[in-house]
Amino acid sequence: QRPPQVIETIPEPLSVVPDLRGPVVIRFDERLSERGAEDAVIVSPRTGDLRVRRRGSELRVELEGGWRPGQIYRVVILPELRDLFGNQRTEPAELVFSTGPDIPQTALAGIVTERITGRPPQRAVVEAVRQADSTVYVAPVATDGFYALLNLPNGEYEVMAYADANQDWTPGPTEP
Repeated sequence: QRPPQVIETIPEPLSVVPDLRGPVVIRFDERLSERGAEDAVIVSPRTGDLRVRRRGSELRVELEGGWRPGQIYRVVILPELRDLFGNQRTEPAELVFSTGPDIPQTALAGIVTERITGRPPQRAVVEAVRQADSTVYVAPVATDGFYALLNLPNGEYEVMAYADANQDWTPGPTEP
C-alpha cells in the first residue's frame, strides 16, 4: 500500500491571504491515523502555540492568536504521518502561503554535520532568525543532513542547527 497523499490545501499553495481566519486545512486521499498526527506538523515562523486536529482525512492547523498579518508561513507535514493501515509517508509535504507580502523565490539551504563524527545528526533542526524583526523560521534536517528554508523574506539571518532530542523545536540546554 502507499502512504497518504495530499490532495488539497486551504489556502492554496503560494497564495496571498491577508485576512486568513480559522485553520489551515490539509486534505489527504485517505483517513489518517490518530497516532502522531499532532507531532507531525511544523509551522514556521512560530508566531503562537500550535494546535493540530485530525478529522478523518484532513489535518486542521491553527496558531494561538491566529495567523499574523504580514507573514510568510510554511506548514510542513513530517514523514511520521500514517494512514489507518500504518502506511507512513516517506517525504515531508509542505504548504507555503502569505498573510501579506508577496512570496519571494528565495532559498537558504545546506548540510548539517556533527562536529566530531562528521555525520548528519539525528533529529536535528535548523533555525534562522531574521535580524530585522527577530522572526524565527525552522526546518527539519533530513537524515542525510540536508536542510532547506524556502520562500524566506529577504534580509539577513542568524542561522543555527541543533540536535532536537526532545522534539520540541526549541534548543534545550543539553541539546548540542
